[in-house]
Order: sequence, then structure tokens, then C-alpha cells
Amino acid sequence: MKKLIILAAILIVLVVVALVVQKNWKSKRTYKENSPIPANVTKDIITRLEVINGKDTVEVRKTNGKWYVMVNGEPKEASQDAIEKRLEILVNMKGEVVSKNPKNFEKFGVTDKAERVIAYNGNRKLVELYLGNTGPTFTSTYVRNPEMKEVFLVKSYLKSPFTSEIIGWRERRIFRFKPGSIVKFSYIHGKDTLSAELKDSTWVFNRGEGDTNALKNALNAIRSLSAMDFEDTLSLKEAGLENPKEIFEITLKDGSTYKLLVGKRRDKNSVYVKRDDKDQIYVTSTYMIKKFRDAFTNKEKKKHLRKKTARKRA
Repeated sequence: MKKLIILAAILIVLVVVALVVQKNWKSKRTYKENSPIPANVTKDIITRLEVINGKDTVEVRKTNGKWYVMVNGEPKEASQDAIEKRLEILVNMKGEVVSKNPKNFEKFGVTDKAERVIAYNGNRKLVELYLGNTGPTFTSTYVRNPEMKEVFLVKSYLKSPFTSEIIGWRERRIFRFKPGSIVKFSYIHGKDTLSAELKDSTWVFNRGEGDTNALKNALNAIRSLSAMDFEDTLSLKEAGLENPKEIFEITLKDGSTYKLLVGKRRDKNSVYVKRDDKDQIYVTSTYMIKKFRDAFTNKEKKKHLRKKTARKRA
């Protein structure tokens, strides 16, 4: 019994100390000039962000130096560049004070019903902002820190970078290769393989005379291929990716290879795809896949198809 009383007393003391520390931390907080951001909040100490807009919530977390966005409780790869830019916007936010009167909060849309952006270090809240109405120009936003009476007019449209839509935080780039880094491009369709390889600055096709311009267009497209959407619920079999009928293989100068697996169509204009080295199923446009195929339609076949189309029109 004595032990329980001692433990309870220790717990109470710890809670009181934590509350006092938090209160002192807040009361001693100083703010950057013309800014709702505390002076001690820097980009490097932020490890978690939340964007809350009504029932919609986006949460991104930094783990082992990399950012992830939470999707149905699971961490998914986030756009590292986009988050770094958004953190820069957040910590360097400045604006003109347009009001200190709480009666004007509703007018500027900065009540507790506004879209909220909250930055944390672990579980410790660093700063919370209310993103209010658009200002006099489309490229401005009214902002308030709930710990302050000041309403700031920030010369930036903040609801775009701090979107409450999860897709706006995810890494949409499927591939990211430097220009000129691809030395071989192959199209595997069933048991058939068509390829083009760069030899002495000339693209050599393994079958027939290829269309070099179409190939270059395909390479430019695939090296920066991005997702239209993401599929997080279907199995590989359901998406047609367990045994894909089409595969595009990219070989780089350093000898590394990457494969794009093509699955079923999601609808008329989109198709499920996947990298062979990642679990994520992406959705991209059928137009892009056609562009990759066109790289291997030889010139004679294209001439025949053009003549056939012309005869039909006549």
C-alpha cells in the first residue's frame, strides 16, 4: 500500500512539473518580427505536421530523416522536396498585422473553425496556425496563431501548399532519372522483347528500323513519369500486376535496371502500374503507356497505318 502511495505521489509531482514547464515555455515564448511563428521554431526541429480542415486530416511524419504521409494508418512515401518547401514557407512566414480585435476573427475567417496547420517536435506542439480567408488578392491569406490576438495578412496563398488532400503530400514521381542517363529501353510483351540500345551515340533497335524521335519522346516521358493517383486497397492480382502482360525495362549508364509493370485499366484513360522494386501501386494515364509502346512501332508499320487511316477517311 505504501509503495502505491509513493508511486502516485511521484506521478502527481511529474505531471505538475510538466505543466509548469509547458506553461513557462509558452509564457516566455517570443515571436519572430511581424510573424505568428515563435522565434525558436526552425525547420530542423519539426518532425510532424498536421493539416486539419473539418473532417479531413493530413498527417506527415519524419522517420529516420525521411518524410512519410499517413494513409489509413500506414506510412506512405511523401514528396520530400514539397515538404521541405512547405516547411520553409511555415517557419519564414511574415505578414502585416491587420487587426488585434477578437471581434474581427470571424470576418477574417481565423476562428477555431478555420483550417489548421500544427507543427510538432515529436508529440510537443511547436506552433498552431489558423488559415483564414483569402486576402484582398488571390495570393494572400489571413492567418492567426490561437495564442495571439494579432491577425496577419500573409502575402501568399497558403491553402494550396498546406492542402488537406492527402494526394497533395504524396510522392507522385514514379521515376526520376537524369537526362541522358538511359542507355537501353526494352518492351517485354509476353514472350516477345523489343529493345533499343545506345551504341556510339546512335540508338540501335533489335528488330527493324525504329522511330528515333518516338523513342526519345518515350524516354523523356518515362524518366519523369508521375502518378495520377494511388491504389492502396487492391491486391496485385486484382490490379493485373501479379503476372503483368507488359513490362518496360530501363537500363542506366551505371548498369542499374528498373522495370515498370503494366496492369489492368482502371478506366478508359488510366491504368495500374508498379515499379518492380516497390510495393506501391500507382495509377497513370493510358496515353503515357501508348507513348512508350510507340517507341517500338517501326517506321514501315507507321507508314502502313497512316495509309490505312487515310484510305478509311477517303
